[in-house]
Amino acid sequence: MFACSNEPHSPWNKGDASRYEKDTVKLPPYFVDTEETRSNFVDYLAEITYFDGQVGRCLELLNKYKLAENTLVIVTSEQGSSFPFAKWTCYDSGLQNALIARWPGRIKPGSVSDAMIEYVDITPTFVDAAGGKPEHAAIQNELRQRLADWMAAQGDKGQQTEPEAREHQGRNRKKKKKSS
Repeated sequence: MFACSNEPHSPWNKGDASRYEKDTVKLPPYFVDTEETRSNFVDYLAEITYFDGQVGRCLELLNKYKLAENTLVIVTSEQGSSFPFAKWTCYDSGLQNALIARWPGRIKPGSVSDAMIEYVDITPTFVDAAGGKPEHAAIQNELRQRLADWMAAQGDKGQQTEPEAREHQGRNRKKKKKSS
């Protein structure tokens, strides 16, 4: 099943923020603890709860139409919140994103993995789960060969030492000057 949502996403105006107490909510340790931060954080949590409800409705539909036991469900998010030290940064909270998968009979409930997964892994996973063969391996091999052919045509030997790379760049600059 593939269902999309942009939650949680600023301006964090969905969900019921009153379900969270801004005075007692536990902030991540790298947050600056201010009234504004706490207020924004409870709005963010409310939107996560709203998103959780969307996922719940999808699961209800799978159950209603008797598809739940034979459906791979993946729930993921983007690269962190837009709080400081998160989204758009190279800090852990900006590089990590949540991913939960459910596939009865294939994925053990409660199992955890530390595998690194990116969005580019999702489509081949769904294709494979549906019994198809992801073509990305063949495409990847073809692109690798085309790149190697192009590099060879340019006089590139592949892996080079730094002095070899400088020499190669110099040759290419000379070729460009001659052709101009």
